[in-house]
Amino acid sequence: HSLEPLANAIIEQSDKAVRQALRALPDAQYEAQTQVEALEETRLLCCQIDKHGDRLDIRFDGTEGCVRAGINVPFPYTRAMALYAVKCLTTPAIPNNDGATFRISVDAPEGSILNAKPPVASAGRHTIGHFIVPLIMEALAPIMPDRVCAASGLMDILTFQGRHPDGSGMSATYSAAGGFGALDGLDGRQTMPGSSNMGYMPVELFEPRSNIMIQSKALRPDSGGAGQFRGGAGQTVILRNDTGHDLTVFQMGNRTRFAAQGLFGGGPGALRSHWINDTQVPAQGSHVLRPGDALRLEQAGGGGYGKADQRSAPAMRDDVAAGFVSAAGHPTKSE
Repeated sequence: HSLEPLANAIIEQSDKAVRQALRALPDAQYEAQTQVEALEETRLLCCQIDKHGDRLDIRFDGTEGCVRAGINVPFPYTRAMALYAVKCLTTPAIPNNDGATFRISVDAPEGSILNAKPPVASAGRHTIGHFIVPLIMEALAPIMPDRVCAASGLMDILTFQGRHPDGSGMSATYSAAGGFGALDGLDGRQTMPGSSNMGYMPVELFEPRSNIMIQSKALRPDSGGAGQFRGGAGQTVILRNDTGHDLTVFQMGNRTRFAAQGLFGGGPGALRSHWINDTQVPAQGSHVLRPGDALRLEQAGGGGYGKADQRSAPAMRDDVAAGFVSAAGHPTKSE
């Protein structure tokens, strides 16, 4: 017996659900734009969304061009991020299949940083591509205020290359997450990656395999954006070079100049920063860690949702008790 009839039925029902969700939205054009850091440069990302009937057309006209660094985004990645954002907003509960994509078109100018063509380098495409989801959320926020979330602090990925204490070669990847953006009725989660998930190696495995000591991991108080619903806090991570040799670290951090913005009056999250010992260094590019040097990663916070003066007094007390906010970071408020 063939499973094709069942598969077709699932796809058809998914398409029907998406069409129903889109028809419930008002027909209009919605727009948003954001700036992103691209090594020593800055790039503007622009998004236009045309909603008409049961169709949604997403364009990225006006988005600026590729850069020499390997953080450009091939179009399939751009399309995947756009489709993911729309599915989260329209039909998050249905199975993920082609039926959820039939009514949505995505287009980006060829040669832009969201439609990179060979031989343009794109291994670190997440560095720019993860901004697509909050861009679409911002564009559709006016008509879907109860479904969108504020921008997130995003993830921070680093690659280390050097030698073990015995002289053998060593290469390791380390990831850390900023805070997630807040939603209507829900605070952003602490140290949760967005716009996608990521794998993480436990400290107990990372340290002996890399000879990089994780000296500390702690929540970063006051890093989440203020709001009626608070943005998720980032974290502070300190890694020490215990290899006995120079160690090169390649970094692809973002949110160092352009914070995760809040929605509907919510405040922005704190910026990301990287430090070698007590000196701040660029969070994109490569640096050398001498033996014993400490690399401190201050992770970005998520944006808040709604005006901060609408946050309840019990929620404020809970923020301080949990370490998400310092006592000085919240004004006192009566019941």
